[in-house]
Amino acid sequence: MELIGLQHGVFELSEAPKSKIRYLVNNICNFFYGIYPIGAGFGSKIVDKYIVYSDVYKDFLIDKFNWSERNVSSDINFLKCELFDKREFGKKNGKVALFLMQCLNKAGMCSEKDEQFLNKNVLEYLSKRYDKVLVKAHPADKKTITLLANTNVKQIDDLIVAFNSSTHAFSFSSTTLIEAKVFDVEAFAINSKLVKEDKSIYSIFENVLSFEDEIIS
Repeated sequence: MELIGLQHGVFELSEAPKSKIRYLVNNICNFFYGIYPIGAGFGSKIVDKYIVYSDVYKDFLIDKFNWSERNVSSDINFLKCELFDKREFGKKNGKVALFLMQCLNKAGMCSEKDEQFLNKNVLEYLSKRYDKVLVKAHPADKKTITLLANTNVKQIDDLIVAFNSSTHAFSFSSTTLIEAKVFDVEAFAINSKLVKEDKSIYSIFENVLSFEDEIIS
């Protein structure tokens, strides 16, 4: 029997610091109970094979964690197979941008004031460049979205409808940018100095916009 690990989220492309406490707890529990209660981390060799989102992650596991190339494959179609049957192939009406919001403040990545500043300026940037802008709130965010008045910006609740209606998708470092590719939606990650995160994560995205240099410049 082989154990196969499936990538289920966006991970930074840097090796996590080695924690002696984490290592000790995991190994004791694994010895007695066969589990890793704190989590072994992305790339750990507790499975026989890995299926990841892209060749960027595949190369990372091979180069940084010494995985054999034959034991790692990149297959976004397999990992997101539940989305394929929901794709629609009709002609889209004009240039439509989808802004996928994140709970940046709730995740401790920036202040609430900075998050409002980021979202407001991204929406203004997109509204000037696209025929329509759709805004999808994060499922964990219960706050009411403040939209620009008298503009082409509209809120949408159904993610699948949003993907099928859009030509381009924008977010900061959301996993949904990976899912957008399943719908042939061109995805853009927005990198900002105001967002506290491991910036290596942006190397996994094909298109990256600088908030400071391109959106508010």
